[in-house]
Amino acid sequence: MNGVPDSWEDDNQTAGAWDDEDAPAPTASWEDIEEEPVKKQKKAETKPAKKEEPKPKPKVESKKAAKKAAKEQSEAKKQEQEVALPDGIDKKLRSPICVIMGHVDTGKTKLLDKIRKTNVQDREEGGITQQIGATYFPCATLRKMTEYFSQKGFLEYKLPGLLIIDTPGHESFTNLRSRGSSLCDIAILVVDIMHGLESQTLESIKLLRDKKSVFIVALNKIDRLSDWRPHPNQPFPETFKRQSEHAKDQFKKRLEKIQMEFQEQGLNAEPYYKMRFGEKDRITSYPIVPTSAITGEGIPDLLMLVQLLTQNKMSGKLASQSELQCTVFEVKVEEGIGTTLDVILVNGELHVDDTIVIAGIDGPIVTHIRALLTPPPLKELRVKGDWIHHDVIYAAMGCKIAAPGLEGAIAGSELFVAKTDDPDEIEDLKDKVNMDVASVFDQVDKSGIGVLVQASTLGSLEALLSYLKSKEIPVSHVGIGPVHRKDVIQISSMVEKNQKYAVILAFDVPITTEAQTYADEIGVKIFPALIIYHLTDQYEQYLDDLVREQKEKARAKAVFPVSLQVLPDAIFNRSNPIIMGVRVTCGTLRKGTPISVIVENKAIFLGTVDTIKNNNVDCDTAAQNAEVSISIRSQANMSIVAGKDFKPGDEIISRLNRESINILKDHFRDEVSKSEWQIGRASCRERV
Repeated sequence: MNGVPDSWEDDNQTAGAWDDEDAPAPTASWEDIEEEPVKKQKKAETKPAKKEEPKPKPKVESKKAAKKAAKEQSEAKKQEQEVALPDGIDKKLRSPICVIMGHVDTGKTKLLDKIRKTNVQDREEGGITQQIGATYFPCATLRKMTEYFSQKGFLEYKLPGLLIIDTPGHESFTNLRSRGSSLCDIAILVVDIMHGLESQTLESIKLLRDKKSVFIVALNKIDRLSDWRPHPNQPFPETFKRQSEHAKDQFKKRLEKIQMEFQEQGLNAEPYYKMRFGEKDRITSYPIVPTSAITGEGIPDLLMLVQLLTQNKMSGKLASQSELQCTVFEVKVEEGIGTTLDVILVNGELHVDDTIVIAGIDGPIVTHIRALLTPPPLKELRVKGDWIHHDVIYAAMGCKIAAPGLEGAIAGSELFVAKTDDPDEIEDLKDKVNMDVASVFDQVDKSGIGVLVQASTLGSLEALLSYLKSKEIPVSHVGIGPVHRKDVIQISSMVEKNQKYAVILAFDVPITTEAQTYADEIGVKIFPALIIYHLTDQYEQYLDDLVREQKEKARAKAVFPVSLQVLPDAIFNRSNPIIMGVRVTCGTLRKGTPISVIVENKAIFLGTVDTIKNNNVDCDTAAQNAEVSISIRSQANMSIVAGKDFKPGDEIISRLNRESINILKDHFRDEVSKSEWQIGRASCRERV
């Protein structure tokens, strides 16, 4: 994959140069800029800032009538929100969903915190809204944070907002899935400018490429460059032109190095300010945005580019749809509520009393939404058990669902809503749920040979199976949830069939004491990890250790191909034991090697090499071209006489059988040359 996904080649955008130094820089920090008048209009598009008294529900004759009334009420609310949107906002577009990914310690969490805290102290309505599993940035907030670029004419505001997933990392991305494809619209790949592309960065790139996802590179920690002078919350073009020549040179060198690393992965990456996003411009590189999560430098650029690319290059994907698109992000037990679902609603809407169908460990779960919850404003997040209740939630949003019977629900699976109480419709939705789960579970090796994989969510299981496939590691069984004794029993047959597959790869799941104890008893290995590549690293190390151990055991039984020639006038004892001088013509002679002499194209067994002497010094081996004396221990009933049954100049080869050949193939293939394999074949063919 070179360049960018096809999804970028979509709509149009006004071209412009990014490095116009004549444009005025912001004179105040982003927190000090006054709120725009549009602030008062934003109340309708975010959750209420404080709890409202529950309104008395109208009396209806039936449950069906109640649903109809609720739907009419939600439609009215939705129309009110659309009217309240600021000028220029495209009502046909939903808010894009963004995930932050990258290696550990690159500053993913700090970057997200910095973006959130930019306006956290502004507690007015229309400010940042904390949703379940995500942070929602309404248009007014985005305008305030990126006005530098709008003033220069680089950015128009068409999106109602931006939804950034709170938990950075792979799990967030893999759980935003819908029948194998990603619900994530755009990702921010955080790269440490001091360290470049690291192992988890490469894993993130693979996940993004597999799902054909658009991403922006946040080249973080520019504040750590030598002689860097921070300018808090400033756009990168403004802060960069105020740096010393030394700091600029340091930045350019590290940028070029990281660009080279991207090229090694088959990707083009360019600083965004050197790219053009005009109507006729074709984007062929992934944009790089230099940032600092500590000083806030470059964050306006990052938010600007997320909006620019999503609204102008992905409008087809962001077109608001009435069809529900919702994924279970996490399954949690909340005090006083019970088991709940944290969901990301991408399209459509959710209502209280909706009948939902989701995947469960023991099969599809059918239940009714009892409550739709979001937390209070950020200042009250630490207050436990305090939730804001909603009658309806619109896309794109994150919320918590409280409903009975959610125990065993699978995170990373799709959530479906039944439009009616028709049993046939619910059965159809159950089939869809089963198909979604089966699409992942059916990726196991049909031969029944392979490791057992246990993951915490359907999304992480899907990602892990894809990664194991790329590593050519077969999988025979899969599961979701903790590792139990029954899982160990399920893989126990591999202990006898193939020890290297008697393994459980436990990805972000607990292991019960009973399971671990039983696994230790029968020889099943369990490897736990929170990161995919750590899991495969452990397994590959186990394979190396296992191969080394099995190789040492097999060496005692191995017979290596070797060819000798009897030296003239070098037969020192004619019969048991035969002692004579030989030259090693091919391979390596080892003590204990059974040997035969070739006479008239037939192999006559002589016995086993008992001793090897080189200049009267005992040796364990003799290399090719060495001339040594050997003693041959024969069976008591053998009457082979040197000089009579064979003579100097005759060829002697090691005696191999089919078992010996198989041992060499299984364990010592890399130690046997092509000419030595020919000796082995001749030995098997000419045995008598």
